[in-house]
Amino acid sequence: MGTVDKPEKRTFVFYTAGDYIHTPSTGGTRRYREMLEYFLKAGDEVYLLAPENVDIQNHLHLHHIPIKTYRARIFPNGLLNFLLNRRSFRIVKQLNADGVVLFSVPYAIQCIWAGLKSIHLFIREDYMQNIHFRSQIKTGAVRHLMGFKLLLFKLIEKFTLKKSQKIVVQSTCAKNALMDRHPAIWKALEKKTYVLYNNVNTSWILHYSGYIRQMPLHRRDVYYFVFVGTINNRIKGLHLLLEAARYLLDKGYPLQLDVIGDGKLKPEYERMYKDSSGIKFLGRFDEPMRVLSGYDLLILPSLSDSFPNVILEALFLEIPVIGSYVGGIPEMLCYPELLFKPEEKNLAEKLQYIIENDELEDFRQKCIERKRALTFDWGRKAREIVRQ
Repeated sequence: MGTVDKPEKRTFVFYTAGDYIHTPSTGGTRRYREMLEYFLKAGDEVYLLAPENVDIQNHLHLHHIPIKTYRARIFPNGLLNFLLNRRSFRIVKQLNADGVVLFSVPYAIQCIWAGLKSIHLFIREDYMQNIHFRSQIKTGAVRHLMGFKLLLFKLIEKFTLKKSQKIVVQSTCAKNALMDRHPAIWKALEKKTYVLYNNVNTSWILHYSGYIRQMPLHRRDVYYFVFVGTINNRIKGLHLLLEAARYLLDKGYPLQLDVIGDGKLKPEYERMYKDSSGIKFLGRFDEPMRVLSGYDLLILPSLSDSFPNVILEALFLEIPVIGSYVGGIPEMLCYPELLFKPEEKNLAEKLQYIIENDELEDFRQKCIERKRALTFDWGRKAREIVRQ
């Protein structure tokens, strides 16, 4: 992970409502924890505003300010947690820290209500875009309710962005989306918004160094494709991939598509494709990186995505990966050969081209180039931005 810079020790507050025990382990939670650990190694004094049972090792420069978390049925959880943890926020305010580091708009709005200054907001997911996408597939009163939710969150987001000292996003696409959404504060956002790509060499990805693909890819008798992701809604575009795969299988193309993941749409998809012997639903894997290097191609057909971790994992393992022209994916993969429009026809044509032409190894080499470009010390770069 590289050496650690230690210039001029400062004091920072890290705020999270996750305890790392009962909170699902996602790329965001792991990266937040890794950034926290980098600040500590670099010698900064860190006050962690987090649940009482937060799972993190003791450190000389780490001080825990406990909070209680609540699940509400009527009130928004963020508002309830803020109201019931005002004493902890008052303690934080008295610290007069150099900055507050957090990973979401709901956390940021609580800190602003508490009167905290120097907020460094790392935006990991475009909630507005996701709400908008989900509203498009709803009807009637539910769609109107989601429209109201979208408007409310837009106002909250704008207020939060204005009050934040620095905003760190994962891609230029994400930065442009913020500025397009809030033209009234465009100039301010341009000055204080930083783009920091995610890196492939995180501690949890390096753990799988022994699984990096060693053999080149040449023409195959059967091409083994894989999708990895949750199957709770259509936002990951799995329905496009399934239809494209079935179309090619019906045409006699030699492929097998394995779907790794679980979710509420999985039973429906299993029924729909039960007669397609070349499509297999393998369920959820605790460690999918242990099997990914055995595939010829990872496919990510998302309709909306920020900077998907599964692409970083595939790049690290040096297997070919293709993704849709949405969100931060084009900035991750760069090469047009590795990208496609999130449409069934376009995806089918891309997969047909891959099968008919012996270019998978060329795809793999392009992915290795992207791996090199995305190998750097993310914790150091995050700290440099915060300390500017």
